[in-house]
Amino acid sequence: MNLSLVVSILATMPLLGSLRIPPRSLHMLLFALLSVLGVCVGEVSHAATIAKQGTSVIVISGSIASGDSDAFLVVLNQVRHSTKETILVRIDSPGGSVPDALSIGRAIRRAQAYVFITPGTNCFSSCVLVLASGVTRVVKDAQVGIHRPFLTSSPT
Repeated sequence: MNLSLVVSILATMPLLGSLRIPPRSLHMLLFALLSVLGVCVGEVSHAATIAKQGTSVIVISGSIASGDSDAFLVVLNQVRHSTKETILVRIDSPGGSVPDALSIGRAIRRAQAYVFITPGTNCFSSCVLVLASGVTRVVKDAQVGIHRPFLTSSPT
């Protein structure tokens, strides 16, 4: 689904009043249209916020989306060039893109970074792949949850 399909569906809405559709069928049609809109909204992805904090901390917060691994590598390279200290990655994420989480995890492991979750935050779904990649992992008073990942294609 994409935005142009949603716009096309919405553009036909004024025509429904001029059609002679039985009320029950009209309700079913409207329900179907709203269902499609709900699916479209569900597919919208919001990238995680990935930022450098201080000299040796990288913060990942929010849903992990396609392209976040590239953004993470940019920030990781900035941190590598600004410190000789151990790199720390703080995460708070409901999960998201499995391929991007795997790529972020590989980069964390190559950098020999520590991963931690601060009290009151969460790490669910593909975020756990990022957490597991740290050479040292710290979870204190936070929630961690995993389920069977769903891949639409093979990870690269």
